[in-house]
Amino acid sequence: MYGLIFITPLVGWMMPSARNFPVSRFGLFTLPDLAQPGTATYDFFREAHELLASALFVVATLHAFAELKQHFIDKDNVLTHVARESRTRETSRLLICELHHAFEAIRDCRPVPARRNELRRWAVEHAAEGQPTDFRRYASRRTVEGKFEKFTADIKFDPKDLATGRFDVKVDMTSVNTRDSERDSTLKGADLFSVKQFPTAQYVAEKFTDKGKGQYTAAGKLTSRNVTKDVPIEFTFEQKDTGAWLKGAPSIKRLDFGVGQGDWKDTETVANEVKVKFALLFNNS
Repeated sequence: MYGLIFITPLVGWMMPSARNFPVSRFGLFTLPDLAQPGTATYDFFREAHELLASALFVVATLHAFAELKQHFIDKDNVLTHVARESRTRETSRLLICELHHAFEAIRDCRPVPARRNELRRWAVEHAAEGQPTDFRRYASRRTVEGKFEKFTADIKFDPKDLATGRFDVKVDMTSVNTRDSERDSTLKGADLFSVKQFPTAQYVAEKFTDKGKGQYTAAGKLTSRNVTKDVPIEFTFEQKDTGAWLKGAPSIKRLDFGVGQGDWKDTETVANEVKVKFALLFNNS
């Protein structure tokens, strides 16, 4: 539509040029000719101008109906949002947001509700209680808790469009922290995480199942120590106006990924099952 807004008056300017008729602006100055005079040239630009004007009218009408549909049928309150924001001092910045409105919410502008057919992409805003990768392992009949301080999470998820969702989480294994430096050094060693050779673990999921009441299952693959295995994760997804909580607590068998060599294979000393707990607050990216 914006291309039509630009080119339609430009072609209208060419019409009088083709008739050798000067175009004056408020009697202050005369615009230069953009086309060689000639009857055939004039007829061409006149027909083109009529076609472009008709196309602009149709596109503008469809755009208006689309906005009305989004407001009254899709209930995304787009008209209320535009009216409210137009009264602020950020009118020029909001105009930039509106031009990109059909594609994505601009990060440094106010949040724009996603369309029903738009896949939401989320960025981590906050990890609750030191998570997302808090873990518990059971050693000598006692629970040892720790966390990974560094991670990245590329989350594309829309409960209304599960088929196009994707989780891609990378954990920096060197950032393990159990509040015990000697224990952390042991975990980073070659018999356990072997962080010098395998500094990153990655979880990727592209298939999701809705279990109802905000609960979902992700069928994904975990790669650690160069071993990749299927690891389903059950999680909850609670969406709000400006963000969403993603929470889960899956169990992982460490020996499936070679985390435990030599004496560390003994599950009497350290249990095979490790509980991983995450709670992430996301915003629209």
